[in-house]
Amino acid sequence: MAGLDIYLFGVGRIRHQADNSAAELPPSIRALLGYLVLNRHQSHHRDVLANEFWSEVDESCARNRLSTRLWRLRRVLEPPGVIAGSYLLASRQGYVGFDPGSDHWLDVASFERAASQLIEASIDVLDRSEVEEFERVSATCCSDLLEGVDLPWLIIERERLSQIDSAANIRALEWFVRQDEPDRAIAAGRRVLKRDPLREDVHRKLIRLFCRSNQRSRAVRQFEECRTLLREELGVLPLPETVAAAAEIARPATEMGSHPIEVDTAIELIEAAAHSLGLVVEELESIVSSMRRLTPIN
Repeated sequence: MAGLDIYLFGVGRIRHQADNSAAELPPSIRALLGYLVLNRHQSHHRDVLANEFWSEVDESCARNRLSTRLWRLRRVLEPPGVIAGSYLLASRQGYVGFDPGSDHWLDVASFERAASQLIEASIDVLDRSEVEEFERVSATCCSDLLEGVDLPWLIIERERLSQIDSAANIRALEWFVRQDEPDRAIAAGRRVLKRDPLREDVHRKLIRLFCRSNQRSRAVRQFEECRTLLREELGVLPLPETVAAAAEIARPATEMGSHPIEVDTAIELIEAAAHSLGLVVEELESIVSSMRRLTPIN
């Protein structure tokens, strides 16, 4: 049986290994293929699939649409020369599914395997090949899943994969810190923030990395970026831990390294930290005051 490569990151495409022919998936079938492949370890009744994709029309119309899409999908997966049923399974009881045991390669599965090696293993036993393999695979899977298709189940799947990517990149960051490779650790943190710019814990890690590698102006910019995002998007201030991390920028050069911080930069950061801490104190005092008003008088 000829092998099949399936790419779901990006717009979606397939490649038949026998003749190296590649084709982007028509919009009418790529969402259906994605659903069947991502849920390849189970079969799906036609009625359930029809309702999943065309719940806005009557049942008869939905079933007809499904039948048409499945026919088109089979022509793409199993063109002339490929045995029928090599990839798309169908039963007389009305169940269909993608054969998980077929000869295929899936970019999502490759990404999940590489990421799980970082997430599940103890950082003490990770080696460079595992970390760099994840970086390589992740670089090829940086696009959204099935771009241009917006369905509830697909949005959930994108978020799941995004969380896996972030968790693996944070492990890579921690591993590179242990290897004393700050630039690669910073790059891993940047990849997390590209997906989720409101991850204050990652901003804090980058601030500390910039401080310890004597990139103090970048540490200041990172703190300001974090503070601005939190204020504009969430209406909150940086946590005291983040302010404390930023305060490292103002430490004497004898403690931080041979490059002294500019006085103006130190003053700017100390003022920012003081302002943030002052607002935190005000908020805490307000909470205490409210609690006292709610406390019954004996």
